[in-house]
Amino acid sequence: MDLGPPIWIKESTKILVGNCSYRDLQVNLKIRSKTSSASLLLLLFSLAACNKEGYNYDRYYMGKEIVYTGPVSNFISNPGNQRVQLTWRPSPDRSIVKYIIHYNSKRDSLVIPANNEMAKDTVKVILSNLGEYIQDFTLYTMDGAGNKSVGQTLTAVKVYGPLYVSSLRKRRFTTSSLNLTNLTLSFAANTDTINVDTKLSYTNNLGVRVNLSLHPDSLKIVLPNWKTGEKVLLKSSFIPIKNAIDVFTASYTDTLLIN
Repeated sequence: MDLGPPIWIKESTKILVGNCSYRDLQVNLKIRSKTSSASLLLLLFSLAACNKEGYNYDRYYMGKEIVYTGPVSNFISNPGNQRVQLTWRPSPDRSIVKYIIHYNSKRDSLVIPANNEMAKDTVKVILSNLGEYIQDFTLYTMDGAGNKSVGQTLTAVKVYGPLYVSSLRKRRFTTSSLNLTNLTLSFAANTDTINVDTKLSYTNNLGVRVNLSLHPDSLKIVLPNWKTGEKVLLKSSFIPIKNAIDVFTASYTDTLLIN
């Protein structure tokens, strides 16, 4: 299709579109098709779309350069008993002089000096005396001039405490069997939390107090020199998740009476 001879537009002047000025704008467009015509219109509309505040960003940063320090990597949390351990790998930014952690809905903060750690090192810090609820932790790095990084936040970090301890029970006992004077106790595997140990205590037929430990991966334990009718005391310990820094022990001791 013949659209006629090309149209040339050439201008060298100050152009004001809205409140945006463009000095010495050289427009040299050769329009050969309807597509090119549409492109010209799009250019003009784009210039017109520049709002009256578009040229005045200087007032937001007062003519100063905005500097952000480098972020850390591998920022993770390890929960404990009314406390949390935070760990991270330092930034390679050597200007960093300290780390700032905000928590407790940003009502509290902790400042940790940076000790020229290498990026391959791991920084560890423990925040104690926390309530037993969900916490967010935001970490910033900062240099000596007060420039800081963009915040890095760990959300919904669960802190454990007395309520979790009150929910703990002994490892569930299933059956027993007696072979002469050796008593075998069987236990169920744990499914709702992570058992790390179960302590057993009893007095044998020689009148000696015996203390044993049942490994979390074991389902059976043998009590030698068993005395018929003796009581077995049990107390189990757990961690809520694999990376927990504290072990939680059931608040009371259970008793097994084996006849």
